Amino acid sequence: MGTLAGAMRSQGLNVLINLFFNPAINAARGIAFQMQAAVNGLRVNFYNAVSPRVTKLYSSEHHEEMMDLVFMSSKLAFFLIMFFSIPMLIETPYILHLWLGTVPEYSILFTRLVIIELTIDILDNALGASGRVRQFQIWVSSLLLLIVPLSYLALKVAEYPEIPFVISMLVSILCFFPRLYFVRKFIALPVRQYLWKVVFVSYRVLIIASLPPLICYVMMEDDFYRLIVVCITSCISSALCIYWLGLNLIERNYVKKYVLKLPFIKSL
Repeated sequence: MGTLAGAMRSQGLNVLINLFFNPAINAARGIAFQMQAAVNGLRVNFYNAVSPRVTKLYSSEHHEEMMDLVFMSSKLAFFLIMFFSIPMLIETPYILHLWLGTVPEYSILFTRLVIIELTIDILDNALGASGRVRQFQIWVSSLLLLIVPLSYLALKVAEYPEIPFVISMLVSILCFFPRLYFVRKFIALPVRQYLWKVVFVSYRVLIIASLPPLICYVMMEDDFYRLIVVCITSCISSALCIYWLGLNLIERNYVKKYVLKLPFIKSL
């Protein structure tokens, strides 16, 4: 049902944009979703690697260890997206210019909106562990299906191309609450701890890590050299903020052990 809702949402928005605007706007939307798919693929691959371990811990009733893994994997999935999203969000105009040459109108705004939306969906892995996703899919899919009619009504009032993207983002935020409810119901997720240790910490890291590359963006001239500086600054800032502000002591030790096992580190 979730796949069907996603397909209907995507195709429905295509129809709406073609109905209200010219084909160039739909082309801009296509570019934005290519960028989104490239970044989202990282999150999907990460969760595919982690999910079997979470499911195994749930099945063997190792609840505390499973919760630790859920918390850590949710944060790491967020940080993985954040690591690539910050320079993309800041330097969207120049990146699209390098890629396309001529940048279609609204493609910069659309790209930024869909990448921001990616940071919202961070609970899927936790729910999948229980295997009981039917009720969750009904609620979330029903909310996702509202995007098309709500966008149609909003576009009838004001014909701004970004309206469907904003509504999609708001519905994604709304979907977070049934996700949270069902994860709490099925695997006894401690909601307050999750909101504080995962959601708050993740967005705090995002905001602080964004500041140094943003300062470079504002202070430098628009050229390829600035793109390189922004990307390098973003990588360093993100890595430091993730390690010192985003991870607790146990998670830092886990990351250090993993890094030390990498082949090129062993060869040093």
